[in-house]
Amino acid sequence: MKLVKLVVLTGLLGLMSFSVMADEVEAPDYAVMNANGDDGVDAAEYDKGKNAGVKVSFADADKDGNGKISESEYEVIKEPECE
Repeated sequence: MKLVKLVVLTGLLGLMSFSVMADEVEAPDYAVMNANGDDGVDAAEYDKGKNAGVKVSFADADKDGNGKISESEYEVIKEPECE
C-alpha cells in the first residue's frame, strides 16, 4: 500500500513540475526584438518583447544608458540568472 502511495505521489509531482515548466516562456532572439533592424532595441520594441518572456526592465537592460539595448546587452539579460 505504501508503494502505491509513493508511485501516485511521484506521478503527481511530475505532472505539477511539467505544468510549471510549460508556463515558462523563453525570451525572443535579438533579431526578433529589434523589429526595425536598426542598431539597437528601443523602449517600444522592448516593451513588446517583455510580453514574450523578457523579465528585466528596460532601464536595467540598457547598461550604457544610451536609450537602446545592444545585442551584447540583450544576450546578458537572456541568461537564466537574470530571470
